[in-house]
Amino acid sequence: MIKTSLFLVVVLLQLVIALTTTDITRSLAELSAFLLIVAVVWNKSSHNGSTNNHSSAA
Repeated sequence: MIKTSLFLVVVLLQLVIALTTTDITRSLAELSAFLLIVAVVWNKSSHNGSTNNHSSAA
């Protein structure tokens, strides 16, 4: 829960940076925010998938 909250705060910070800057800084902020969102989704899906596999084996 804390990891997800921290990721969301970082993504929001990156989006604020992207909205207030231009050029390469903006591009890097948008890219890092996108990659962090992908990491959160991937982490949640792999965590949920491993939980389901353990419960079905029991």
